[in-house]
Amino acid sequence: MVGGIMAGSCRSGRSSRNQTGHGGDRSISGDGWFTLEIAKIARHVVAIDIDPNLLEVARHRAKGNRMTNLDFVPGDAYAVATLAPRPADFVFMANAFHGVPDQPRLARSVGEALKPAGRFGIVNWHRRPREETTILGEPRGPRTELRMSPEQTIRAVEAAGLKLAQLIEVPPYHYGAVFQRPEPVDVAADVIDHAGARRTNA
Repeated sequence: MVGGIMAGSCRSGRSSRNQTGHGGDRSISGDGWFTLEIAKIARHVVAIDIDPNLLEVARHRAKGNRMTNLDFVPGDAYAVATLAPRPADFVFMANAFHGVPDQPRLARSVGEALKPAGRFGIVNWHRRPREETTILGEPRGPRTELRMSPEQTIRAVEAAGLKLAQLIEVPPYHYGAVFQRPEPVDVAADVIDHAGARRTNA
């Protein structure tokens, strides 16, 4: 089972293709550190976590900040497509993808939860020895052997049919990878366009 995911929809209603990090329905919660920040720029956020205690902390923080555009849903992140009430513009997961037992399965579930051209954002720790990633003089982050390189993350997610849209550095120790659900191809329209071109050139 997997916890900690967030899904959302854009305020503007525009395609998430032009809204990297700014959007509509989001998922993956944890204790709300990212959830509340995303809710400031999203129309609606669905925070999902397998741990109800973490959801309660996030709910308390949202209430303290008078934020009302969030839903908190207990559940397994593998089931994000059924837990989210509607297709999302953007799904977000931070500091957790390395611990997912079946990463392509999760990525497929996220793909099913996204709108066409919707995006899946992952923030991961770089694959560096844990003793090198210190905060206030103390090692932080997952065990060294659990960490994933950007290439490993990309392979795991693209195996599920999503495509890398952007890879960015998140200093000092993280990177962000944003993947996109492909838009459906209108085969009929493409055939008509080509037929029309042939008729025009005849």
